[in-house]
Amino acid sequence: MPFYTHRVPVRTSLETLWALLLDKIRRPDRYIDGVEQVEILEDTGPLSIERRMHVRSSNHLTAVRERIVADESTHTVLFKLQGDPVFTGWVVNVIHEDQGKLELEYSMHWTPRPGAQVPQRDWQDAIRRAVEHTREMAEGRDA
Repeated sequence: MPFYTHRVPVRTSLETLWALLLDKIRRPDRYIDGVEQVEILEDTGPLSIERRMHVRSSNHLTAVRERIVADESTHTVLFKLQGDPVFTGWVVNVIHEDQGKLELEYSMHWTPRPGAQVPQRDWQDAIRRAVEHTREMAEGRDA
């Protein structure tokens, strides 16, 4: 599967945007369409967990297990798939800061496992919508 990415400018403070990315670790239902349930499987601190999300799309419920690690020094959050039967790979959320201006970027690189039945989905649109939703939340907080 190709690499998908989307990046947008965000008019908010670094603190506000980083707080949202950290919130997304434990509360993905606020940021990702279709999340119905979240289980924290291992909690190794505020910046590292393993979770299982149950996501509904097209009347199908899928469990997605991820190891998530946040790095405050680079304002990066890595979501790495764990034991997924269809895909291997990761999603990364990054806040770019240059001269006081912020940009938010999500990148997804999921590779299908050999012989796996890959669900049909517009992954680029899913990444775009996720980034835009987080931007709207961040800018709404500071309005």
